[in-house]
Amino acid sequence: MDSPWMKTKEILKYLKISRSFLNKNKDLLSRGVHYIQINPKNPRSPYRWHYSKVEKAFIAVNKTFKP
Repeated sequence: MDSPWMKTKEILKYLKISRSFLNKNKDLLSRGVHYIQINPKNPRSPYRWHYSKVEKAFIAVNKTFKP
């Protein structure tokens, strides 16, 4: 993998989680660290997710989380 940043569909598949799980737990993540928006001025702009940091954040709050 060239870049640690993944599209939403890719991170869902990589972590084996649903979009609703990601959305419900987004408050555990920090913009600029765990995710970025491609065009921050556009509220509907797609996100990119830092896969290892998102994975570590979910594991930190839920020790049983296994992607």
